[in-house]
Amino acid sequence: MNTDGITVSISKGIKANFRLGEHFIEYWGSAYSGKEVLKVDGELIAESRNFKTKSVHEFNVDGKACQLTISVTLFRKFSSVISLE
Repeated sequence: MNTDGITVSISKGIKANFRLGEHFIEYWGSAYSGKEVLKVDGELIAESRNFKTKSVHEFNVDGKACQLTISVTLFRKFSSVISLE
């Protein structure tokens, strides 16, 4: 897996792009609306609203189970941990 780009901003949200073999995985989450969007190769896999500090998305790519976890810390300093397994 290669990380093409991850950006985190309170105003623009969290954007994470991953390459998994030949597949392109995109995640976007809004800090304001709680909206989350997960796409694989441009196809919408999940869309939801989440105001919790942790979000877990489970999906399959080529028959393999994948899990995308986003964890955000809001106290004093805004930080996030994003992992794809």
